[in-house]
Amino acid sequence: MTDQRMDARLREAGERWRAANLPLVELGETEELPPLRRSKRSRVVLAAAAASVVALVVGLTLALRGSTPPPPPSVDNAGLQGNVWLVSPGGGPSTAALYISRAGVLVADDDCRVIGAKATVTDNRLTLTDVTVRLKPCTDQYGPGFYAAGTRVLQGAATFHIDARGMTITHAGVGSLRFVLAQTPVPPPSLDVATLTGTDWVAPDGSVLRIDPRTGRLSGGYCGGRALVTGSAVRFIGCPVAAPGPYFALVSGGTLTLVRPQLAPIGHRVPNSDLKFRWRPVDPSIISPASLTGRTWQLESVDGSRASAGSLRIANGTAVVDDGCATYRRHIHMATGTFTIAGGAPAHACTGQADTADSFVFNSPAVWSVRDGKLIVYGGGSQAFSLVYGTAASGQTSLAGDWTLTGVLDGGEHSRAVTAAAALKIGSGQDVTGTDGCRSFTGTVATQRDTATFSLTMPEPACSTRVEQTAGLVDQVLGAPVTFQVGPTSLVLRRDGVGTLTFTKSAAGLQNPELLLASQWQVQSITFGSGPYRDGAPSDDPATLSFSGDRYTVAHTCYLVSGDAFRLAGTVRFSGGTVDQHSCPAPPPGSARDEAAHAIDAIISAGVRWTMNGSTLKLETNDGTLVLERSGGNVADLTGSTWQLTGTEHDAAASSAIGDTTLRFPDESTLSITRCYTSQASVDVVTDSMTVSGLHVTKALPCPSGPAGTQEQNNFIDSVLNGDVSWSIDGDQLTITNGTNGLTFTRRR
Repeated sequence: MTDQRMDARLREAGERWRAANLPLVELGETEELPPLRRSKRSRVVLAAAAASVVALVVGLTLALRGSTPPPPPSVDNAGLQGNVWLVSPGGGPSTAALYISRAGVLVADDDCRVIGAKATVTDNRLTLTDVTVRLKPCTDQYGPGFYAAGTRVLQGAATFHIDARGMTITHAGVGSLRFVLAQTPVPPPSLDVATLTGTDWVAPDGSVLRIDPRTGRLSGGYCGGRALVTGSAVRFIGCPVAAPGPYFALVSGGTLTLVRPQLAPIGHRVPNSDLKFRWRPVDPSIISPASLTGRTWQLESVDGSRASAGSLRIANGTAVVDDGCATYRRHIHMATGTFTIAGGAPAHACTGQADTADSFVFNSPAVWSVRDGKLIVYGGGSQAFSLVYGTAASGQTSLAGDWTLTGVLDGGEHSRAVTAAAALKIGSGQDVTGTDGCRSFTGTVATQRDTATFSLTMPEPACSTRVEQTAGLVDQVLGAPVTFQVGPTSLVLRRDGVGTLTFTKSAAGLQNPELLLASQWQVQSITFGSGPYRDGAPSDDPATLSFSGDRYTVAHTCYLVSGDAFRLAGTVRFSGGTVDQHSCPAPPPGSARDEAAHAIDAIISAGVRWTMNGSTLKLETNDGTLVLERSGGNVADLTGSTWQLTGTEHDAAASSAIGDTTLRFPDESTLSITRCYTSQASVDVVTDSMTVSGLHVTKALPCPSGPAGTQEQNNFIDSVLNGDVSWSIDGDQLTITNGTNGLTFTRRR
């Protein structure tokens, strides 16, 4: 997660707090200290140390990949006890949580504090006693946590009310707290966590520092006296082994560091006066590496949003991470309560949830614990702001199902385009049928622990070069024993040094969401509303829709709309759209351009159902339908084929192709064209256009005499393949144009 994104999340936390507009109330004995002045660097250190993040990314309700999740729990049937409730200051959920066990123990937390109490529930009355507030270091310049005032509501006698909208706890004369029921797996907040106060911190000499959360008194043998805590600032009184301070507190996993800011003249070195302590949980096994390693963990939720794909396995110093988009195999350093995966977070995740999951798992270090059979990887701040993994149930270790190939890594762990429609159908009796995308096969598969051995019979017909890129790799991976990981909707097969195949469980009648990428889709017709498009009509606004990763853009005649797009098989949810206005021509007389733009935006504003038939894309909601046609071509289709020159166009005067000329893209940044000699250029390819630069001869050969005009044609080709050019693919025909000049190619089979 970048510094800018972390800052944005923290700013949003402050804005949410201010929107709640609750009075500021604190519990316990405190002393106000002047706020520390923090630089940009200090704020980044806090973020990297997972010291302060409130639950921020809400509204991500679609799974990483796969079929529709089970229905969420019903608020009407939920009880106060035994369920996780999320604070809802403005109608939507935060990740500040409240949980009351059936044994009557209340635990609540936000980014700044953990609250514990005994709870007595009678009818609609809630009585809390022995309330304790434990403080965590938090970044207070973005606003206090949600429970700053809530600590007074959660004292003594209160009433609660549950209806279809959620739950409200009211303390007469004090105020109210509003909650919504957690709709996806989130960890119930626990008291056995590392907090600045109320936690046993072990010093290097074995003595214990414990700050009483109510009085600030010090116990445990480290020293006597008292600690005054305000936010992340700690000041000691009567503790001879520590300076008075103030210290700046950082909690990262199982480590507490008290940093004492010191100023010194330039060129003078200040001795290190930081104090370091190690967390001692009540149950040491929750952060023991033995509780984590050697097991396959299936991802259940990402920051409160349900995940239907993703897994993690750590064994023998290696981590295998499936984030729902791709699988990564990296070296890992394990520690008590933390781990660090080498190489940092990968780029270009295919969904926002996968990107968030990567930012947690590949953090340096990642903070984790194992509670009640769940692996929790924390993003910082509230305990609900996390990844939740469960172990695979015995029924999930079966490979049975219909699987469609959706991701490929080569032997060097590099992502490759999926250029073949490979599929597996594995029966309960371990019989296998399928295709590598070119050749069909039959056979069986035998499994032992996490290893699978396929015994397949397939014919050997030739495939096109493009299809063979994936089909050949599928054959190689399945040609020897592979390790496998199975999730609710994902199957990952890996052969060391050869490649990794990620399959998604197929849903009847649904298509791969990757088909939406790398093309522009132009709106052809609209059915919407009671105006000119009520019965369906061609669009007066030639708008185009394009997808890039987890983003979308609609280019209208007069403005652009951009936002988030969460793509699944058969559905896509649009959210967060922002408008960028630009100048535009006046509409023709009688045009319904504005009505068309309004209808398009209304349809592409939430969840839609999509189907694709050839180059036609249909988007449907209960209120309207858009029919779009592919404009341009798929980048993977362009770069995955060899193209034979079949025609040229000179200033609108067509002429026949001359000689044997082929065009291909050896990698994503290189163009190669072969005539009787070979030339190469640097290229930057995007949907519908590319920038070509530096075309030069790389292999010069004697050229046989050719038809008349060969040299002129070569010069013309070089002039077209220069600068900004446009391209489009229609079936097996590629057209490249530069101004009024163009080249036509046919895919070589």
